[in-house]
Amino acid sequence: MLNNMKRREFLAIGAAMPVAMMADTNQNVKLGIDLFSLRAQTWTPFEALDYCAARNVQVVHFSEIRFIGGLEAEHLRKVREHAAKLGLELEIGMRSICPTSTMFDAKDGTAEEQLGRMIDAADIVGSRIVRAVLGSVEDRVKPGPIEARIEDTARVLKNVRSKATDKNIKIAIENHAGDMQARELKTLVEGAGRDFVGVCLDSGNPLWTIEDPHLTLDVLHPYVLTSHVRDSAVWNVPQGAAVSWVVVGVDYFRAAGFAV
Repeated sequence: MLNNMKRREFLAIGAAMPVAMMADTNQNVKLGIDLFSLRAQTWTPFEALDYCAARNVQVVHFSEIRFIGGLEAEHLRKVREHAAKLGLELEIGMRSICPTSTMFDAKDGTAEEQLGRMIDAADIVGSRIVRAVLGSVEDRVKPGPIEARIEDTARVLKNVRSKATDKNIKIAIENHAGDMQARELKTLVEGAGRDFVGVCLDSGNPLWTIEDPHLTLDVLHPYVLTSHVRDSAVWNVPQGAAVSWVVVGVDYFRAAGFAV
């Protein structure tokens, strides 16, 4: 079958299958672009939206504030209007909301203040979620342990619950850069409140925590609000194992005789 399939057709199937598996069968799966993958272009949000529209996606995911160009209300309204003209849905996000994470930037205010501003921004721009992270693999060892960081993050989420629910915005916590395994992220979601907290499932990150991505999907799929889809390569090194993100399906292309 692989030898008779056009490369672009196989890539489309390879990219769509994991997303479809994550979704509830009663929901429509929408494909989009995470602007983290285009960050080297240094585009304005309007240029990024034009690029995404030309590729016929349905959702544009501004996973960090820097990609949307700021949280000023008038700017966000302009971004929303431009997206609407192009027929695009928007999702927005931020970085760490754990006040004790090595990734947290305290100069922008408390975790509750930062997340509160993002909830307001999501309401203005028309995003149904705010993507956020706990931190990174560093938080497993310093300050550590990860269980303490999970408790700190759950406390922040509980403190903004009323604001989020009033605006019908959900917080999508990513399994990010080796910070949490699936069972740990599930604990965070359940502890904070599943009614307004869910998961941004990144298929390329489980291996950072020495976890099979299939296990991650099995544990977290009931909680998924949005997703990042990419593939990973793993190989032996003297220290143990190494992992790197790769284009979705690249190993299958090679097995089928494609030059990639």
